[in-house]
Amino acid sequence: MGFKNMKTNLTFTDISIFNTMEKNRAIQRMEEINRVVDWSRIEACF
Repeated sequence: MGFKNMKTNLTFTDISIFNTMEKNRAIQRMEEINRVVDWSRIEACF
């Protein structure tokens, strides 16, 4: 069985898409945390 050697030539577009995906995951995670946290208890401390 043969395997093709993949070249790893990243373009600006590849990097841009990767960065966008990372930011979206971070935003989704923050929104999930925001839904779970009971902010009224935290705000009561201030």
